[in-house]
Amino acid sequence: MPILCLVSEERNTGKTTFLNLLRCIFQENSIQLNFSDFESDFNGYYITKLLICLDEGEIPKKEIEKLKQLSTSDKQQFKEKHIKNEQIDFFGKFILCSNGKNDFIKIDKKENRFCVIDVPKLANENNKLLAEMKQQTNAFVYELLTREIIHADKTRFWFDYQAYETKQTKIIKEDSRQEIDKLFQLFVQEVCDLAGEIEFYMTQSQIHDNFYTQYNNKTIKVSDVEKYLKNEKNIFTDANRRKSPILKNLRDPQPFINQKTGEITEKPLKTENLNGKYYLLKLSDFI
Repeated sequence: MPILCLVSEERNTGKTTFLNLLRCIFQENSIQLNFSDFESDFNGYYITKLLICLDEGEIPKKEIEKLKQLSTSDKQQFKEKHIKNEQIDFFGKFILCSNGKNDFIKIDKKENRFCVIDVPKLANENNKLLAEMKQQTNAFVYELLTREIIHADKTRFWFDYQAYETKQTKIIKEDSRQEIDKLFQLFVQEVCDLAGEIEFYMTQSQIHDNFYTQYNNKTIKVSDVEKYLKNEKNIFTDANRRKSPILKNLRDPQPFINQKTGEITEKPLKTENLNGKYYLLKLSDFI
């Protein structure tokens, strides 16, 4: 199952009440932790549980990787103080709750382990809601056991990913992108728009210079450009291309007056041939 994340900046949305209801249903086969508990190397108090609930807080990157690994694992090491480690079957499912909507976790663009739901505020507050739901627990469990299964078992998380990719998941993925990833998308789109092309050649140093001069970015180094294109986009320099026309005035087009028609347009983009190792940057690789 995917990792269910219930988020909302509003209070009194019922996130914790929902966890309490689930714990009422699963009882000793469930546990509720905070993220500081989850950071411990010793996992004996939760690794045998079916339902593992993490309530409130921002998740450190190290623990995100731990969650991702656990969500797809069927075997884990049982680790407890003064006891020899033992491999056991693992069936744990995770539910996370947070009052931070966009920044409680970092999710990569291609990641499909998380289902993030933005929980709306309750229209009417009911401080007896949990007690009332507990009275209906047996009927609720019966309904779950006898219901018609709508989604077929198709993936490692049962559902098609599209079935649980929410608007909030997309927002978090966008906010989680690296700065260099956002800059490259903006840069490539802008160059292609100005040039009227869908691809262009440019050297590593020229890309870096544009980031520095046009976007005032002083943190990305020349080596970061090569590392990003190689590791994230699988784009390498063209070994056969040492000289290529490149665009000169990308960001400073001057007004151009057509002497025949009098029409005022932007100054046509100029190109020049420079020596160097060139990357072929295609718009389709960045959108």
